[in-house]
Amino acid sequence: MPYSENHEGRDNATSRLMSPTSKRNKRWFWQGKERQIVRTIVALTLSVIVIAVGSALLWSSSTNRYTIDPHDNDFIQYMCNQRDEILSAQKTKDQVIEQEKHDEISEWNRSPYLRTSNTLVNETLNETVWQGLPVKGAFYMMVFNQKLQEARETVRSIEDRFNHKMGYPWIFLNNQYFTPEFRKYIKKLTNAPVFFGKIDSDVYGYPNWIDIDRAERLTNVVSVEFEDVYKLRHLSYHQMLRYQAGLFARHSLFDNVDYVWRVEPGAYYPCDITFDPFRHMRDNKKKIGFVLTMKENFWSLPTFWEAIQIFMSQNRHLVLPSNQTIMPWILDEENEYNLCHFWSNFEIMDLSFIKSPSYRRFFEFLDGTGNFFYQRWGDAPVRTVAAALFLKREQIEFFDKIGYSHSVAQHCPFVPDDGQKCSCNVVEDHGFTDGSCTSNLLRLIEPNMLVEMIRVARSNSMATIVD
Repeated sequence: MPYSENHEGRDNATSRLMSPTSKRNKRWFWQGKERQIVRTIVALTLSVIVIAVGSALLWSSSTNRYTIDPHDNDFIQYMCNQRDEILSAQKTKDQVIEQEKHDEISEWNRSPYLRTSNTLVNETLNETVWQGLPVKGAFYMMVFNQKLQEARETVRSIEDRFNHKMGYPWIFLNNQYFTPEFRKYIKKLTNAPVFFGKIDSDVYGYPNWIDIDRAERLTNVVSVEFEDVYKLRHLSYHQMLRYQAGLFARHSLFDNVDYVWRVEPGAYYPCDITFDPFRHMRDNKKKIGFVLTMKENFWSLPTFWEAIQIFMSQNRHLVLPSNQTIMPWILDEENEYNLCHFWSNFEIMDLSFIKSPSYRRFFEFLDGTGNFFYQRWGDAPVRTVAAALFLKREQIEFFDKIGYSHSVAQHCPFVPDDGQKCSCNVVEDHGFTDGSCTSNLLRLIEPNMLVEMIRVARSNSMATIVD
């Protein structure tokens, strides 16, 4: 078939396939023309009216100056306001039409089979949520649908031990839409407000500077050193760590929240909580609170400290003097990172810390290295080093009286409140093991609590704490 005939055939076929879109484009085109004509007519009409009113100016022969009849002032102002309101309304209408055009061509709207009844999400917390609460504090859990049972166990634990008396709201985030079943069975556990949010896929996925082939080569790593790095080959775990390290607080559900208590699915709270940790944070001007410390596997972040040193050299004006911070706690004898960090599975935080310009710059610098994907940098070392750079020692709180247990570690109060009910054994506290850094941190931020920790160790014939 000659090229021209073939070409003409393709054009005809394309015309038939695209005709609905062409009609829509024409409709949008003429709608735009009509809006432009209407705006022009309105503007001209209002201009003529204003000019007509202006011609009614009274000539004062005594002063040879123009003056305006006071009765006309309000009318002129009214007409000017009307013009602004009409143009503003037209602009809003144009924006709605543009959004409709965008929705018309979006891949999401062209894939209706992906849209199910479970796509309901919350976007903000309104002011009524805080009525009767002393602090704008919220529990926060990032969790997947398949972790419903673990999530329920943890919510029930916190509600039983503390929140049934207070009613602080819950925020749940997921990189997928929560299923109706998940929402239903979580809400059954609490009378407090519950909000379910969806993480933006563009934020959660690979940034545009990531070499995906390089990142995914981690799944084929066979080096002995990397064998013990937890979930090194799990992309979803890398994404979660990065999101927790610096992005979660940018979700709109946290716009109206001052303090957040991070809750991990599967965690257990073995003690009654006899005080309000949110109020304690606010009243004592604390920025971050912890119960456990850990040591990271070096091979999960082999170039982490090198990146930290570069950031510090480029941002000296943001870094506090080390004698005011916990920086000595995270350094070894050679001034290298000793791998100690807060175990961020439990953390209570003033969100002004993670939302601060210093923290944002710090996180975005680290994110730019790509090593949340090329290596397995975690949120716990990132948060800990940020605290060492930007917070004073007195802004960090050790929550001894909050019992906590999750997977491989637990904390049981060294000095429980009178009558505080606990189901844990202080002898099994992770702080007394070689994998903990808690005692050395307490030397800097709370020496009196270190004394209590040593007392417990001696009374139970444990020799793991150095006097």
